[in-house]
Amino acid sequence: MTTIETLADFIASFPARDIPPTTRAMAEDCILDATGAAAAGFGTGGARAVRAVGGSLFGPGPATLWFADTDVSPTAAAFANGMAASALDIDDGHRVAVGHPGASIIPAAIATAEVTGAGGDDVLAAIVLGYEAAVRLSAARNMETHLSIATGRWGAFGAAAAAGRLRGLAPDRLAQALLIAENHAPGLLAAHLHGFGGAHVKEGIAWSVVAGLTALELAQSGFTGYPNTLDLPELYDGSQIGADLGTAFWIDRTYFKLYSCCRAIHPAVDALVALIAEHRLSATDITSVRVDGCALTVNLNNKVDPPNFEASQFSVPFALAVAAIDGADALLPLAPDLLGRRDLVEFGKRVTLALDPAIEALFPGQMAGRVIVEAKGDTFERYVPHALGDPDNPLGREGIRSKFRRLTAPVLAQERQETMIASGATFGADGLARLLDALRPALGVTAPRI
Repeated sequence: MTTIETLADFIASFPARDIPPTTRAMAEDCILDATGAAAAGFGTGGARAVRAVGGSLFGPGPATLWFADTDVSPTAAAFANGMAASALDIDDGHRVAVGHPGASIIPAAIATAEVTGAGGDDVLAAIVLGYEAAVRLSAARNMETHLSIATGRWGAFGAAAAAGRLRGLAPDRLAQALLIAENHAPGLLAAHLHGFGGAHVKEGIAWSVVAGLTALELAQSGFTGYPNTLDLPELYDGSQIGADLGTAFWIDRTYFKLYSCCRAIHPAVDALVALIAEHRLSATDITSVRVDGCALTVNLNNKVDPPNFEASQFSVPFALAVAAIDGADALLPLAPDLLGRRDLVEFGKRVTLALDPAIEALFPGQMAGRVIVEAKGDTFERYVPHALGDPDNPLGREGIRSKFRRLTAPVLAQERQETMIASGATFGADGLARLLDALRPALGVTAPRI
């Protein structure tokens, strides 16, 4: 069998009952995290634009436009919900994949479940298998030919896998859908060269959902993709994609974010916050900050005075300035009124970045960072091997729920927050229905316009 045939057969036929309880629980946590990120990102410019055009492009239907009290087609819903979930850069991620699987896979799975009538157990299995397909594809890519690491490049593959599982596609049709999704996924080299900042496109997550769901429709109509894509060594290591399927699940290595900025910035934020607390420093005490990191960290757009909200999410100097002056809580999420603040800009000018070969050698499996601060005539240093929320420095379920409450407090009433949290405890039974009931009503509080 070819790699795509092996993978499609696994996704289509792996028994949901064989997914371990801990893995099911991780999928529940990922759902809560994604829907919380979408609530917080609902008012962003990108999310508003996608909602405005999604229905007219893809038509009406039975799927829920989260927090808008509107039903649209599954593609329109997943497109908009994926945009909202990824807008603030607070959605989950994966070190091995170097990106954010949840914001593409979870909206696609939930929208598809609304059409197919799938139950909670089926949705959890589809999400687990969608993460599996997406992470394996991303981890196996040949980086000499895959010049962009943007999530949209492989997010479509995961969305097609999860939705195809829920739609019960036979392995041969699912194989074609996955190939089409891989072939049609956005290339995003421009995003990569821009350091990902400065545009609503960002990592192309929202459009990757459209590519993945459209691939299913095309495959069912007889459309085909390039047959041996995953076995071309110029593109992928096919043996890595198909190895040891079902023995463990990559979703279990998902990380969760406490700061509304690129994950490459998080070790530096953790380090700076720790140094400030340990040595009782204030922002005015600090005369310089040096950040040692991997190439991704150094090559972000890193504008000291970001010109727009999206650029602020990909700037090490700006994020460190916010953490130093307003505290780390001001990064959950970043607020648009921080842009242009002179005290933040002045602090950002004190930040320099340096590529550390030892830290670069750890990437992508580990995202580490070092911060060296000069303050009060002394030098202080902190190395962070794993940012808070990584699998090796986890938040835990209660930490994820605490993040959800804090992140969504400005837009969700407490009762609605607790309903969404509680839905995870019974997701396999009635939790999906309870979650959808909580996702449907329009936001009772005006979402921040960003």
